[in-house]
Amino acid sequence: IGNPLYHWSHLELRRYFGINAVICEDSCDEIWACANEALASPEMSVRGIIKRSGVEAICTTDDPCDTLEYHREIAADDSFGVRVLPAWRPDKGINLDRRGYTDYISRLDSASGVAICGIVSLRDAYMRRLNFFAQNGCVTADMGIDEVIPYAAPLSDTELDMIFKKAYESDGADITPAEANAFRADMFRFFAAQYKQRGWVMQIHYGVLRNVNPAMFKKLGADTGFDIIGGRTSTTELARLLGSVEESSGLPRTVIYSVNPEDNAATAALIGAFQRSDGSGMPLLMQGSAWWFNDNLSGMKAQMETLANMSAFGCFLGMLTDSRSFISYTRHEYFRRILCNMIGSWADAGLIPNDPAALADIVMDICYNNTKNFFGF
Repeated sequence: IGNPLYHWSHLELRRYFGINAVICEDSCDEIWACANEALASPEMSVRGIIKRSGVEAICTTDDPCDTLEYHREIAADDSFGVRVLPAWRPDKGINLDRRGYTDYISRLDSASGVAICGIVSLRDAYMRRLNFFAQNGCVTADMGIDEVIPYAAPLSDTELDMIFKKAYESDGADITPAEANAFRADMFRFFAAQYKQRGWVMQIHYGVLRNVNPAMFKKLGADTGFDIIGGRTSTTELARLLGSVEESSGLPRTVIYSVNPEDNAATAALIGAFQRSDGSGMPLLMQGSAWWFNDNLSGMKAQMETLANMSAFGCFLGMLTDSRSFISYTRHEYFRRILCNMIGSWADAGLIPNDPAALADIVMDICYNNTKNFFGF
């Protein structure tokens, strides 16, 4: 109890299986039997669950080398009616100081049809893949950054060539932290300019400290449950990086998420420093919703209250869920309940007008309209 999994699990059982029992040892057999009976229904197919959940669009996470053939299959299937779009995730090509980089560049070489031999051909390969993703419906990119934001002053192509070739020849082993940082910053600026040119939304997730348990990393590898909230905040470096992008090419529409809750106020202030109109009526930058370790009742409230204090809360994009489970769409309901309870409590306390129609418009914008308009779905 007290953990959001307790709330989510009960919501999932009620919404998809019609099970109202409280999860405990005494209800175990009942839940097992009822759930298996419900799973036999055609409505509990993956597509059935998605349609029952009112889903209009899903963005998957895709590497620039991915072939996207299943996206084309789904797009050609008139019986489904839900848009399934790729989302660009270029982390592997940015992290040139990690083992496997040489193999990755070979994959990118094959996927793009470009013989990659330096920074210019690397950019050319990426531009071809960006065009390919755009042709397959992509409208957003997710820039996954770990604990430290890669800010560094721009280098010449000659200097970047030297770093790239050293990484390629040593499979990342000979790259210094300063070289890796400079290369990442350059690639970040390059990609941001490409996103702006294509009208894509750039999402930035940061603040994670990876693989803190060495024994389990050796046993199971990366992304197996041993990442934590990074203990330092990186808003200073992020501000400088965004400033360099704004100066060089102009920022695309951008959503910023930090997994460190200590960054809430700093991020809400940061988006204001780069806020300008692009003619759409939407903000250029937004703070994203609470995620990962903060994706809970108190974490969501803290993020939303801070954003409301420091920015235009009615423009908020609402819930993000990077769900791996097809019945975890109830997390959106969980978010909506928290949002409505928070706004209702403000109205009851006299902090905002008790105008149900106006407040309903704000809720509908945050839960649906803003995301649709911001991403162009």
